Amino acid sequence: MSSLPFLMSADLHGNLDQYRALLELAAREGAKLVLVAGDLVDAHTIDEYEATWRERLFPLLEAYVARTGPLLVTMGNHDFAAALPLLEARPDLVRVSHLSAVPVGEGLSVVGYPFTPPTPFWIKDYERWDESGVTPRGRWKADGYRSPRPATGVDAGRPPRARRFEPFVFASPTPPADETIAGELAALAAVADPARTVYLIHTPPADTPLDVHRTGAHIGSVAIRRFLEERGPYLTLHGHIHETVEQSGAFCLRLGRTLACAAGNFPRRDRVAVVGGDLCDLSTVRRRELDAAPAGA
Repeated sequence: MSSLPFLMSADLHGNLDQYRALLELAAREGAKLVLVAGDLVDAHTIDEYEATWRERLFPLLEAYVARTGPLLVTMGNHDFAAALPLLEARPDLVRVSHLSAVPVGEGLSVVGYPFTPPTPFWIKDYERWDESGVTPRGRWKADGYRSPRPATGVDAGRPPRARRFEPFVFASPTPPADETIAGELAALAAVADPARTVYLIHTPPADTPLDVHRTGAHIGSVAIRRFLEERGPYLTLHGHIHETVEQSGAFCLRLGRTLACAAGNFPRRDRVAVVGGDLCDLSTVRRRELDAAPAGA
């Protein structure tokens, strides 16, 4: 009988001890797939962000990759778009599923989607309007900054722009469809058959146990919930709302044909929240919290 054991966490924000605990569990239990659903590193500058990968995370992954395989990730609203080429240049250690499908075996693929509705935070690289004309839920700020975008298409081959942040403002609640979460998800459904796809989506679906803010408000994405209900993905894995599992008491639910799960991880704790099981048998999926003490403690 086929088996594809996996482990997933999210919102590690560069916490090396949490990364180590996740990888150690994967090595010990023989997980064939280790995923992180966004907010990979916290940093104030692009250089600081990239230095965390070069000096801390890449060396850590090098110590585990023979036993765990490369880490499979998507970005989140605390990650810099300008750093994407650095990660993509090390497929031996980390695979980035960014609006694309990564085959993982047993006829399944992983598709990553990093964007969230507007947040209260200053970096806006991976934020979008949820749906055209929809006012964001909860606290948010319309203005912020975006980092230089990776050069693609006509920009490829040109000299890189200065590594600076560029002012950005959500100027209109009625953007073109391809600049909303709803529009992008519609296009993403053509990338891989949703019924055989695991979606690594940073933000959770709205009005579920997976999007509960500490105030009790639901602040997830309406567009993502609609996508799950209408397209019926095989499995979706989420982060973004650290406290949602503590608030709601649940880490997963069924939306139509889809099983949706949230890590509910706090990056500043000495424990790491992990969701895992067998991708060939979703009845095995469960959530655990592991000690993530500093090495040598």
